[in-house]
Amino acid sequence: MAEKRKKKYCFQDVWEEEFFFTTVKEKCVCLICGATVAIAKRHNVERHFDTCHKSYNANYPPGSALQAEKAYYSTLVDSMQCQTSH
Repeated sequence: MAEKRKKKYCFQDVWEEEFFFTTVKEKCVCLICGATVAIAKRHNVERHFDTCHKSYNANYPPGSALQAEKAYYSTLVDSMQCQTSH
């Protein structure tokens, strides 16, 4: 019988600004609430963002300097929390 190949999914850097997700220890982590998604697929990341953070795009319009600043700030806060937990 033919051997089944597992599909490999990997984090895309554009998701950080688009959906406020980053990767920590090979897991996709939401920068807003800290939740993780099971598999690093665009659909899973987008679904989490759309269902849990509906008003985020209204407060931080896509492509605006405000959204980019928020993503950068969230990334810094997340990295500082990782450093202090070790």
